[in-house]
Amino acid sequence: MFRGKKYIIFDWDGTLANSLPMWENADKVVLQSFGVKPRETLDLERRKFLHNNSSGDIYEKYNQYLIDTYGIFGISAEDIAKKRKEAINSSAIKLDLKKDAETFLMLLKKYGFTISLATLSTREQIDFYRDNSPNIKRKTEDFKLFDGVILTKDDIENKKPNPEVYLKAIESLGALPSEVLVFEDSLEGVIASKKANLQTVVVHDRYNDSDRELISRYADFEIKSYSTLVNKL
Repeated sequence: MFRGKKYIIFDWDGTLANSLPMWENADKVVLQSFGVKPRETLDLERRKFLHNNSSGDIYEKYNQYLIDTYGIFGISAEDIAKKRKEAINSSAIKLDLKKDAETFLMLLKKYGFTISLATLSTREQIDFYRDNSPNIKRKTEDFKLFDGVILTKDDIENKKPNPEVYLKAIESLGALPSEVLVFEDSLEGVIASKKANLQTVVVHDRYNDSDRELISRYADFEIKSYSTLVNKL
């Protein structure tokens, strides 16, 4: 897995950070704040929508989707965005890395790998985690562990499964695809990585179990947790 690799690129949400429950809860909080009862399928609806929309301001489109689907009248997509930001920021203070991710990151640093981040979170969100989430700030050394590149939604035009973020990352790093190992958790992420011709490790997250069969088909490696890899470096 690590033979010949020099560069490790991580996705953030669901891969390094245990943040997917936070996003699911944010949508529920948003709808409830407008007096609407969320459907039990809300999380699946969100992931299906984001999977089918890969260009433009996808979250603005998703906000409008919520308004139209749930029949919320008299508010705008901007109102939805403001409420979601408040909900995310409130939860993000308690955000943490996934189990054993900190140990794995430290080992990668010890053995001289260049560590990068390629995420669809915004730069503002990443900065908020760094400044307001004590666990994240400490375990990523104030994000200084990412000594390669940090690419966010603000740096690209097309979201995953488009490979743009990974193509831009390897170009910025001056890396050959054969020198790169990517860690992802979602179907969209692993497809994007494979389209960029990059070997990919999928980190299990239960929020992606509905896509598990397809994820396994694309992945080069799959792990349940980072503890699997701690003794392999």
